[in-house]
Amino acid sequence: MTRASPAPATGSPLGQKSFRFQYNRIRYILSNLESREFHGKGGSGTGQMNDRGDETMAHADLPRLENRVTFLTHRINARLQQVSLPVISPHGMDLYSSRILFALDQNGPMKVGQLVELMALPQSTISHQLKRMEKSGLIRRTRSDQDNRSVEVSQTEAGIEVTRICTALSDAVTERLNAAFAPDEMQALIEGLNRVFEALGDLPSLEARCEELIAEG
Repeated sequence: MTRASPAPATGSPLGQKSFRFQYNRIRYILSNLESREFHGKGGSGTGQMNDRGDETMAHADLPRLENRVTFLTHRINARLQQVSLPVISPHGMDLYSSRILFALDQNGPMKVGQLVELMALPQSTISHQLKRMEKSGLIRRTRSDQDNRSVEVSQTEAGIEVTRICTALSDAVTERLNAAFAPDEMQALIEGLNRVFEALGDLPSLEARCEELIAEG
């Protein structure tokens, strides 16, 4: 493993402070994430303890970029774009909109808030996607019969037809992955990715630790 490179210098003292804050923030976020990924939330006893008694991974133990789960997920998503867009883009779809149609096909009509939670995207992003899909005639948005304040999203007939393409694409990708992994390996992979998602949910609480790293630097 290689030690993380020091933060490069910037111009003014204010610029240096701002840059170092961002640099240390990213450094600690990835250190915390990789520590959870390799040792679990309980830790393995090989990291360093901070003032609060939390275990963090030593910098020398951090993997190179190409071996970090955070970067691997980026590469996987980029590869999905490469193999998926030739199939769905002729129908005016991207990965986000195809997943929304898949979710509606699987669950039936869904509230906007449910789609926001499922997709883990900002509401503004989901709203933009839904507006574009509604304009294309793929979905409809209606007020809920139970709660007039909430909006339900459902497929149109045209959306159902396009969903068949999205489902076939997802099934083809899943078949390829299932062929590459044994069932127990696939289950372990799914559980591991869910743990990564949960670990990232802790990131908003890292402000105090970032301040400690700035003080230590």
